[in-house]
Amino acid sequence: MGFGLQIPLNELPKRLAELPKEKIIVTPSPHKDRSSIAISYLRSKGYNARYLTDGLIGLAENLRGENAKYFLEDTGMVKP
Repeated sequence: MGFGLQIPLNELPKRLAELPKEKIIVTPSPHKDRSSIAISYLRSKGYNARYLTDGLIGLAENLRGENAKYFLEDTGMVKP
């Protein structure tokens, strides 16, 4: 699997096996209501699903400097 995988919401149930359970699944959608549905569904199936707020630029900002430690702890990517 590369950097990302595009799965339309209506295809998610039949393509669920393509997603690794050991990773955080990010649902960046221009329509937050669709992302909310996807997150709820994924979480009900045991996935750690999150919504990407502030887009990729916001993510990059959170991964720099002192903020990175707290961001990674909050997302569960590293233990405090």
